[in-house]
Amino acid sequence: MKKSKVLVYLSSFNPSELKKFEQFVASPYFNQKAELLELLRYLIPFHPNFPEEKVKKAKIIEKVAFNKKNNEKELSYQMSFLFKLIEQFLTISKFERESELKEIQLLESLYEKQLMNSFRIEISKKLQDIEKVADKDARFFLNATMLYDLHSQTNMQRKHDDSLQKAADYNDYYFFLNKLKYSCSMIDRSKFIKTDYDIHFLEETISFLKNSKFVQEPLISIYLNILNIVQGHDAKAKFKLLKNQIFENTGKISQIEFKDIYIYAINFCARQIKKNDLAYLQEAFDLYREGISKKILLNKNQLTYWSYANVVKLGLRLKQFEETEKFIFENKDKIQKNLREDAFNYNLAELYYYTNKFDEAQRLINCIKVTDAMLHADSRVILCKIYFESFEVDPLLSLIASFSIFLKRDKKLAGNEKLIYKNFCDSLFQLLKRNPKKLPTIIEKIKTAESISDREWLLKAAEKIQTDKKWHLPY
Repeated sequence: MKKSKVLVYLSSFNPSELKKFEQFVASPYFNQKAELLELLRYLIPFHPNFPEEKVKKAKIIEKVAFNKKNNEKELSYQMSFLFKLIEQFLTISKFERESELKEIQLLESLYEKQLMNSFRIEISKKLQDIEKVADKDARFFLNATMLYDLHSQTNMQRKHDDSLQKAADYNDYYFFLNKLKYSCSMIDRSKFIKTDYDIHFLEETISFLKNSKFVQEPLISIYLNILNIVQGHDAKAKFKLLKNQIFENTGKISQIEFKDIYIYAINFCARQIKKNDLAYLQEAFDLYREGISKKILLNKNQLTYWSYANVVKLGLRLKQFEETEKFIFENKDKIQKNLREDAFNYNLAELYYYTNKFDEAQRLINCIKVTDAMLHADSRVILCKIYFESFEVDPLLSLIASFSIFLKRDKKLAGNEKLIYKNFCDSLFQLLKRNPKKLPTIIEKIKTAESISDREWLLKAAEKIQTDKKWHLPY
């Protein structure tokens, strides 16, 4: 039963959502089957894990009385009915959060009921409100289109009314913005997944927009610029323009739209860093911290582990240790709870490694639980570095062996992720053999490997083995 859709969906609910769903099922407007409420109330105490011994079919049939026969077939019917209520609840909950859409639906209902006085008063208010909106996004243009369209259909007097023109214009804004956004996304993504997308009328769209009033809209202007960046048209100059556009339009664009814009800017920096243009380390560091401080890069006030870790890695490469330590402590509580302590311990350990506090770094690494496979793998990499820097060869060889076994057995890491760490282990092991005849070949493999963790560190390790006297031991 644990794989039942009902239990899978219910396990995703937080306690507040579960309570609201119970009230939803208890409402005779949505549900008139008393047995469904009894079934749900039996399941609720076992949320969110739903232990198998508590949710076996036989156990539920024994505890919950249905109107008909208590058997597996009847339970299957009742679970199906309950699942439909879950879907209905999720749909209504989503609709409840869409305040603009709710208001438009209300206006349509007033018009359908021919409650024209109320309709005219309400739509007049909404049209005034929508023209005052400062922070715009794609949804704004769609809502404005629907409102002016509704107004134009109900205002058919033989005199000029600009609502039809505004409906058409807002619809064009909505179309052009999404055309640019999808085009940017497809071009950008095709660089990573080697897929060719069909992008129709893009050149015609660009040509039209450059000489139209629509380019005055900040979002459209920004995405035209992003399009140049992802296409590689004078990308570095366009990146500088994008930074100015971000600064100039704070407060004019919704945070939802700004998040995607920041990510495009950060991704451009990441590509330049990969090309060894290290000037973009500072650019990416600043963009991340600004986006996080303004809550643009947060999701429901939470910071993803990868954003947290990326800021730390950038700060360490820039050797801005005080700023990085401050960031680690100030943003710890923004990380999701199940990863929070491990993320904090790992990133602080990495800072301590960079500042040669090896004992403190090792202590923190030993506190890390195996809650995330990649975080566990990254912690093994740091431990390898500490052992190497401390010239603890035997523990290092033992760690490489156990790390390699972990990579073979682990089922959570993707194939390419495993390859990155496997190549690190293999390269470090080959370096530790200290065979001077094979060393140039090993170094070349490290330089040319497509997927490898900590390439720069491995090359420095190779240099140490060649030049540091303590590594000149019998083979």
